[in-house]
Amino acid sequence: MTQSSLAVGAAGLFIAIPSLLFVLFAGSLGDSYDRRKLVLFTTMGQIVVASIYFIQSALQNEQVWILYGLLAMQSLLTSINAPARATFMPRLLPKDQFRSAAVLNMVFMTFCGVLGPITAGFITSLWSMNINYLINALSYIAALYGVFRLPAMLPEGGAVKPSVGMIAEGMKFIVKSERIKGAFLTDMSVTLLGTSTALFPAITALYFSDDPTILGYFMAAPALGGFLGSICSGHLSNVKREGRAVIVLAFSYAVSIMCFGLSVNTIIILPLFFLMLSGAADSIMVVLNQTIVVHSTPDHLRSRVNSVEYLLGFGGPQLGDFRAGAVGTALSPRSATMLGGVTSILAVGAIYVLLPSYRAFHVENEVVGEEAT
Repeated sequence: MTQSSLAVGAAGLFIAIPSLLFVLFAGSLGDSYDRRKLVLFTTMGQIVVASIYFIQSALQNEQVWILYGLLAMQSLLTSINAPARATFMPRLLPKDQFRSAAVLNMVFMTFCGVLGPITAGFITSLWSMNINYLINALSYIAALYGVFRLPAMLPEGGAVKPSVGMIAEGMKFIVKSERIKGAFLTDMSVTLLGTSTALFPAITALYFSDDPTILGYFMAAPALGGFLGSICSGHLSNVKREGRAVIVLAFSYAVSIMCFGLSVNTIIILPLFFLMLSGAADSIMVVLNQTIVVHSTPDHLRSRVNSVEYLLGFGGPQLGDFRAGAVGTALSPRSATMLGGVTSILAVGAIYVLLPSYRAFHVENEVVGEEAT
């Protein structure tokens, strides 16, 4: 629309700022009211936003501020919707079925991550971008119907008035819980220190003749690895130390990123293999960390803890790409990638040493909300 890289970058700000500013308060909303109703109302809002996307595209809108406004509203609604929605599975499923459900959810997410862009590109080339917006709006209607069929989801203890004190209570719980700190810090050690997506274009330009096809392979490889890792994760039910398993997976992710950097000057199959391996490790790690967080958090705090998890999941990769780009400018893309892998390895090692309750966690031995002694 604008042919401006600055305008594209500004779009990222309009997505990030509302979410970063509001998500912690959104978590307190989810611990104050019926979470089902909260998700219903925000999903209705998402339908409205998706419909306006379709209308403005059909009218061939060229006013970029309209898109910025839609992006900001969509981000705000998602920051309320996501933490509340994440409380549904622990309430609906028995404790021993949560991990399998989380795996199924990850399979679906990674499958959509691979298939979605391909489908959107095909639809755009065959018809127009308008059809993608229309399908998006209709998909929210299906989601609305699914949530409508659920029972009421009041937080345990009943509804209370949201307040700043509730946010402080949630943060205090996270700081005191070694297991939740471990889950969040492990996630940050791979996203903040290991993420190297921002370096893919420079690596492609330096080592693969700036071939856009190769760049596309690099961008798709982690998602494909995540999908394959998810569908092959049936043996997760046999894991006896979830915390230790997450640390091993985080270490595997970091080593894979380091090896990706080492192998970019070789045949293309090697760096692609290591990117797929990192995606597989990440997807399984997310499932196990979700299990740890869910079984370490009492229901009346769950939406607030989920809001911090959402914030880290949203902001970690963004900050990680910024770090990678800055280091890649100071050194070289290959060196920056390897350094990211090495620092991630060191961070994971520190978590293993400093958080024994986290590495010893096992769901079957725990009472929700209580730290292991």
